[in-house]
Amino acid sequence: MELDGRVRRDVWDETFTREQFARFLMMNLTMLLRIRAQNIDFLMELVKRTIY
Repeated sequence: MELDGRVRRDVWDETFTREQFARFLMMNLTMLLRIRAQNIDFLMELVKRTIY
């Protein structure tokens, strides 16, 4: 995320950090893999609407 110039600069602060967001993504991706989800569109849209 640090290398992606499209990420809004104002999204991060002391209560919403890159590290916390990355941890959230990893937990959710792991869960989706574990349940063999066929579609991750909602998670992808959540990411786009949050940081772009």
